[in-house]
Amino acid sequence: MCIRDRLLTLDQLGRAAALICAMELLREQDVEKLGRWPFEIALWVGQAATPNVMGRKGDNNDKSARSKTIAFQNDDRKPSPIPLENCPWCNTKFKNVSFRLIPNNDEPNDLRVICVNRDCEF
Repeated sequence: MCIRDRLLTLDQLGRAAALICAMELLREQDVEKLGRWPFEIALWVGQAATPNVMGRKGDNNDKSARSKTIAFQNDDRKPSPIPLENCPWCNTKFKNVSFRLIPNNDEPNDLRVICVNRDCEF
């Protein structure tokens, strides 16, 4: 994949993520009609660009979502654990507190992304 293709993929991810945000706001307005499960988005483009495993404590996998998230939480000058650096809804830059491993850092099964902008819906 050349750099131009990768940038196009990331641009498309940002646009798709903004669409998912809009869909989620609509879903929240009518949960009975649109369901209780929130809209989500994922991108699988290879281990170099995105983590392919969640990871857990002791697995020594520095390419896992857990490992990348903890590294970013400890130093937000490191690469973001996801391919987006800004909130797709309000464009606020993600900070180290934007990422949460659920239910805990040792054995996560989900990575939540939360915008730090208090005025943002997300």
